[in-house]
Amino acid sequence: NPANLSGLTDGSVSVSASVSDKAGNTANASAAEGKTATLPDAPVVSFLSNGLTSQYYNVNDSKISSPPSGSTSLSVVQADLQTLKAAATFIATNLNYGDVGGVWHGTTEFSNNLGATGNLSTFLGSNATNLQLNSNYTSTTQSIIQMSGAFSAAAGTYYLNVNADDGYQIVIDGQIVSSMTGIQSQNAAPASVTLAATAGNLHTIQILYWDQGGNAVFQAALSTQQLGNTATTGVQTISLTTNNTLTATVTLDSTDQTDLSKGGAVTISSNTGTNVTLHLSGSNLVDSSGTVYTYQNGVIYLPVVEPSTGQTLTVTATVSDVYGNVSNPGSGSYALPTTPPVSIVADANHDGYLNAAEVTAAGSTISSTVQLDPALISAGGSASIVVVDAGTTTTLQVGSGGTVTGAANNVSGSYNATTGLLTLTMNAPGDGKAVSVTATQTDHYGITSSNGAAAATEDITGPSAPTVVIATDANNDGYINKA
Repeated sequence: NPANLSGLTDGSVSVSASVSDKAGNTANASAAEGKTATLPDAPVVSFLSNGLTSQYYNVNDSKISSPPSGSTSLSVVQADLQTLKAAATFIATNLNYGDVGGVWHGTTEFSNNLGATGNLSTFLGSNATNLQLNSNYTSTTQSIIQMSGAFSAAAGTYYLNVNADDGYQIVIDGQIVSSMTGIQSQNAAPASVTLAATAGNLHTIQILYWDQGGNAVFQAALSTQQLGNTATTGVQTISLTTNNTLTATVTLDSTDQTDLSKGGAVTISSNTGTNVTLHLSGSNLVDSSGTVYTYQNGVIYLPVVEPSTGQTLTVTATVSDVYGNVSNPGSGSYALPTTPPVSIVADANHDGYLNAAEVTAAGSTISSTVQLDPALISAGGSASIVVVDAGTTTTLQVGSGGTVTGAANNVSGSYNATTGLLTLTMNAPGDGKAVSVTATQTDHYGITSSNGAAAATEDITGPSAPTVVIATDANNDGYINKA
């Protein structure tokens, strides 16, 4: 008779049977079946930065330069990181730091001590976004930088060329692929790296770099050629940013990882077209067509289409176990930063001109406003405002803490963290001259809005009086005589 298992919840049932014939011969058989009614845990969905999420640590530790016996600079740095708090954060967009002009192994190296106050911004240059200085940022002798995220590269064998002063360790797809565990002058070293085919050509990367003081360089390029200690222009470093694509992450806890390893699956969908169910095939996480998805330490990485401006991307994921139990959904949403509205307050009628009445009302100093998204700024975002006043350019930055930096040339700003309103003051440009304000805001993923802008030209001189002639007054004496 069939067994009634309707009352079984979590656990297992064993069934055994024996049979004998008329001669007394017996045969035995048994079977066991497990069952669970416990749902897998909901996965966590989030998104990666458009670049590498990075932390800067300032530290005074001479052991980095002179490690104790049995230690290396790398092991000292790793120990320091157990207690240090990041003094700054940024998003790395191009692994090309410290050689002036971006020349590979250039002859003009950053040489003013990375740890000195203010030098991090100079070291990073234009190859990073969203630099945020924390309250513990100060001047130190040694410096440490961590960078992590994903990059895109087609399957194949490459040289990972690293040019550095001082040390580093690079991990790609969970494997240490290049390292210099001590202290060195600027030196280039190639390492062979084989990348597997993955969905979106995504590969995880973690970088640890440190500087003992003095000169500082870090450059990394993925190439089919070895790059040595020769100054080279035009070197393409690792592609860290993407257009129209985001990298979503789905994080599984230990319970979900176990369910996946025992024949479970993860289903991921988005409102921009993603719809996949993934399972393990050997050590690879694959979809129904066999495409491999990057999967490291319980985290799934997959490309998703970026939403259009004004729309919200939503990614949803569930985990199912081998028995068919499905978790509650985990989801994450993302919307592109909006264009910040800009207004020149003195231009009362917004016609693009500052007339005499408007300038008189404003005085010698005029104001402008930029409406930022306060939630974006406070969540680790930033804003950049460029003011061109009578031909002189000033760039202001608004950090996530609401601090406005970069004031110069009589241009300054104050930010209201509650409303998101940035108020700027500047000199009136002068008759016949113009003032313009351009603003963008960047979210904590490193994605920047389109430009918001306003401009006005000061025009306070009236036109010349017209010349009026009475044609019949031939001698212009004010009389029209009989002739």
